Amino acid sequence: MRIVRQPPLTRISTAAIAIAIVMADQLTKAWAQRALADGSIEIIEGFLTFRLTFNSGAAFSSFVGLGSVIAFLAVGISVFLWVAAARSERSGEWIVFALIIGGAMGNAIDRFLRGEGLADGSVVDFIDVGFIPVFNIADSAITVGVVLALFLSFLPGAKPQSPDHETNDAPTAV
Repeated sequence: MRIVRQPPLTRISTAAIAIAIVMADQLTKAWAQRALADGSIEIIEGFLTFRLTFNSGAAFSSFVGLGSVIAFLAVGISVFLWVAAARSERSGEWIVFALIIGGAMGNAIDRFLRGEGLADGSVVDFIDVGFIPVFNIADSAITVGVVLALFLSFLPGAKPQSPDHETNDAPTAV
C-alpha cells in the first residue's frame, strides 16, 4: 500500500484554517455570552437573531447528557481527520478536513471548559435563523465541510485510483 503525504504547506494550511475556525468560534461565543446575557438581538427582522442558548447534546440537541462522550469522540475524529488530511491524494480535500477539524475542536473546547466535570460542558449556540436549530461558527464549519466533502465525492475523477491499478502493466490471463 502506497502512502502519499501532503506537502508541508498543505499541512500548515490545514492547521491554519482549523486554528482560525477555533479562534473565530471561541471569540464569537465569548462575545455572545457577554452581549446576549440580557436578551436577544434581532439582526434581520424575521430571519436572523442572535440568541444565547446552551446545548449539552449533539446536533439539533440530540444525545442530551452525552456531552463527555461527544467531546472525546470529537477529539478522536479530529486526530483521525488530521492523519487523513496528511495522506489525502485528492486536490482540495484538505480544506474539508480543516473545516471539520476546526468545527469539532471549537465545540470540544466548550465541552471541556464550560462544565463542572470532565468534558461535561455545554456548547454555546447563538445564531438563530428560525427554521433550523440555533447554531454557532463551529457548527457552520462542520456543515460546510460535510457539504463540500459530498460535493467533491461527486466530481469526476475525485476518487484516486488504487495503486494496483496505476502500476499493473502485466498481461491478464484469458
